Amino acid sequence: MENKKTIADGGVKTMRIVVIVKTGKKKEKITVINDNALIVETTKLPHDNQANKDVIKQLASHYDVAQSCVALVRGATLKEKVFDIAIEK
Repeated sequence: MENKKTIADGGVKTMRIVVIVKTGKKKEKITVINDNALIVETTKLPHDNQANKDVIKQLASHYDVAQSCVALVRGATLKEKVFDIAIEK
């Protein structure tokens, strides 16, 4: 199994993206708006940070990185969020 880099490793190149989150949907889905913006649909509700955790999981899968490589920068309680994704060292 290959080791995936994390933001905590330091010296990691990151990509900043804007994500519009739609909660309580029937299916999980990611729609690409452009290189730096996505719409992420989650089945989770925004209760006890469940939706944010699921969005992080989906983004990690979408960009093929570890969940620890995805950091919520701004918008923890908003539908529009900003994430940093560690993409390479």
